Amino acid sequence: MKRMQRRNGFTLAELIVSIAILAFFSTIIVQVFAQAQAATERAERLDQAVVVVSDLADQWKSVDFDQLDYNQIDPAMHRLWPAQDSQTEATLYLDEQFITCDVQAAVYEVKLTVSKQADPDFYQLNVVLKDLETSKTVYQLVAGRYFPGKGGDS
Repeated sequence: MKRMQRRNGFTLAELIVSIAILAFFSTIIVQVFAQAQAATERAERLDQAVVVVSDLADQWKSVDFDQLDYNQIDPAMHRLWPAQDSQTEATLYLDEQFITCDVQAAVYEVKLTVSKQADPDFYQLNVVLKDLETSKTVYQLVAGRYFPGKGGDS
């Protein structure tokens, strides 16, 4: 009778298979992390877009247009005075860091539109932030504000 010899270690085939399995799973993990990084960057851009648009809407809602201090607010807000016209527009251009810039360096466009509503003293601000490369809307916000005595017959 033959006696079975006991093995001490792995065969070459077992080592090659285990290395191939590790390589396969490591490529999958690298792809998952790359997708997670891209999703994080998109989320950060969206978060910054929300902050910028909300800040612009807050400026418009809080500024006293009768005693306007032009140093306190964004220059685009100067053109958003609630007038008798049914609609007033302004456009801002933003770079990659969401800082106001000229149109040549712009990555994003912010279109601000103030429109008069049914109530003569109520105005609505529509803020749309678009990515200029894709022409897709990144974020949109609508805000309202009463301007007593600005639109009525008083």
